[in-house]
Amino acid sequence: MMSKYGKTHIPRPDLHDKILEVTMAMFQEQGIKQVKMDDIARKLSISKRTLYEIFEDKETLLLKCINRQQQMQEDYMRSLDLSQSNVLDVVLRYYQYTIERIPPINPVFFEDMEKYPAVLAVLRKKRAQNFKSVVAYFNKGIEQGIFQPVVDMELFMRLLNLTFDKCMESGVYKAYSVERVFRAVLFTYLRGIATEKGLEILDAFIRNMGNKTD
Repeated sequence: MMSKYGKTHIPRPDLHDKILEVTMAMFQEQGIKQVKMDDIARKLSISKRTLYEIFEDKETLLLKCINRQQQMQEDYMRSLDLSQSNVLDVVLRYYQYTIERIPPINPVFFEDMEKYPAVLAVLRKKRAQNFKSVVAYFNKGIEQGIFQPVVDMELFMRLLNLTFDKCMESGVYKAYSVERVFRAVLFTYLRGIATEKGLEILDAFIRNMGNKTD
């Protein structure tokens, strides 16, 4: 089968990124197990041989999809002028960026993720690597008068991460959308540590979100 990408001479790096984009959408819509390498090749109108030349197996492909999403999030964070913004504003902008790019996700996707412990291990390692810098950044919020000075930010972040993890493990996403779970957890935790100044910022953001959805 001749690849349409070969016919139009799309460079291999572009094909690599297109595969990741299309595959992640398929995984999130149908679940990981349901999507076969044949399905991906057919969706992209390329040969399965071409697909395997770029990604050796589906687990590698899944990991690359996750890495691509993380890289996009990191690129967005680098685009923000962190030195000129208050911490809570940046956190809320990052939240909005994230939810605007979260499509409706089939709950099966999260169940299937548990069958790829190597991929989950990479995700946990990445979060552990970023942990200290995230804690340090949230501590700046105390200096800015946005978060209460009595808050132990390291403990706060551990509890926040544990809550997100337990939500996924418990299967709460089967009853509520990922966006709704994310919003409920994050806003509840932020409200708990915010000063009056921080609450004003948070409430203004929530009101603005409500106006956009009206």
